[in-house]
Amino acid sequence: MATLKQNIYDAFIKNLTPDNPAPDFEMSADGKKKVDTLAEDLTKAIRDFILAQTFRVDKLSAPVLQGTINGLNGGAPIPAAGPPGAPLIAPGTPITLVGTTGFSIETTADVDKDGRAENGSLDAKDKSDSSEVRLREDQVKDDGLPKG
Repeated sequence: MATLKQNIYDAFIKNLTPDNPAPDFEMSADGKKKVDTLAEDLTKAIRDFILAQTFRVDKLSAPVLQGTINGLNGGAPIPAAGPPGAPLIAPGTPITLVGTTGFSIETTADVDKDGRAENGSLDAKDKSDSSEVRLREDQVKDDGLPKG
C-alpha cells in the first residue's frame, strides 16, 4: 500500500504528464523535486487538519461490571442484612450495594446522539455531545513523511 505522500505525488505526476507525450518526454529532476515538495506539504496539511479535529461518538454501548453501587433506596422498604426481624431500609435511605467475590452488577455505558440509549440512560445525548475522539499523531500510519 502506498503512503499518502506517494499517492499525492503520483496524482500530480499523472496530471502533469501530457496525454500524448513525445517518446523522449521526461519530467525534469527539478520538476519532480517540486512535485515531491508539494506532495509533502499537502500531506502535512491533511495530517494536521485531521489531527486538529474533535470527533464525537454518535452511538456506543460498552459493557460495564460494577462491584459497588451507591444510591438511594427508591422503592419499597427492603430487609436489612441480619437476623430475622432485622429492621427494614426505608425508601430514600442511602444504600451501597457491594459485590463479593464472583459477584458483580452487569450493566452498560451507553451514548447516543439521538438520546435513545439501549440501557434507558437519560443522559446518553449529553454524553454523546460531550464525548471526544481524536487521532493521535503517533498513530498516523503510512503518511510517508520523514519521522522525527
